[in-house]
Amino acid sequence: MEQLRLFDPPQMILGRYRMAIETGKWDMLPDIMKSLDKPENRPPGFQRKQLFWKEELPRLIETEDKSPKEMASYWEKLISKLQDEALKPEARYLERHWFTLITDKLEEKEFDYLTGSLHPVFCLLKTGQYQRANEMSLRYFDEIGESARLRTYQSFCLSRMLREREARTALTFALFYDPLSVDREFVFSEEIKRLPGAMKGEHTDSSLMRAIWPFEAWLARLVDIPTDKELEKRITSVYSEDLLTKEANTKFEAQIYFNHLLYRTEVARNKSPLVTSEVVSLRNRMKDLNSIAFQEYMERIV
Repeated sequence: MEQLRLFDPPQMILGRYRMAIETGKWDMLPDIMKSLDKPENRPPGFQRKQLFWKEELPRLIETEDKSPKEMASYWEKLISKLQDEALKPEARYLERHWFTLITDKLEEKEFDYLTGSLHPVFCLLKTGQYQRANEMSLRYFDEIGESARLRTYQSFCLSRMLREREARTALTFALFYDPLSVDREFVFSEEIKRLPGAMKGEHTDSSLMRAIWPFEAWLARLVDIPTDKELEKRITSVYSEDLLTKEANTKFEAQIYFNHLLYRTEVARNKSPLVTSEVVSLRNRMKDLNSIAFQEYMERIV
């Protein structure tokens, strides 16, 4: 083990501290903490850091040898402690180490959620394994079902892989499919990400604002509806009855329904320059739901 020298500069010691956490070299931590426990070396929140490691280091070491699901479950308990402002750097360093361990242990059959909210695709994204995250997302969609949250992560990874067109297709679908489940932090387009904030003055209902988000992005020409037939089927599969006979009981439900009708209408319109009977029926239902939004829609397509 590399020995710390008595007069190492504080930044050098902090660099070793970060490296020890990111690589899980826990045997280095005691000496590093001793070096930091000097008035000239102590970082902000040092006492809180000391207490955290005293409480959690034995559990961390023990849990490292467990299954991905057990590690994910422990991480969800740990993350509440890491919300402490003094532990924000540790949260970043430890997350990369922990998610790398989880993804290294995954078996071929493990592509579902590890806990109720943590999916291995997110772990892969956070550790920069973008290709693997994209492949796992596709497998999840094909074998388990649709998820706007995972589509958002997939689109982020595709963007990082410079596959811009595919990234925008995945994000557009996620927004129209289920805007409430889209993780805004990983919306790769800053223009699209900022839209809900810009709408705050117009809408006090945050859920309704989220529902309007994809429509506003489409009006602003930030997204275009993809013509992918499989994605269109996934939109309509949400409805047990005929898409045109669905009833909406709230403004939120009406907006989500309007979005889905718009999606279907645009797929049909992009297939043929002719205004088919299907397009007419879809547009009439859109107008019934929200005449003002429908007028904006018609002005956009002219």
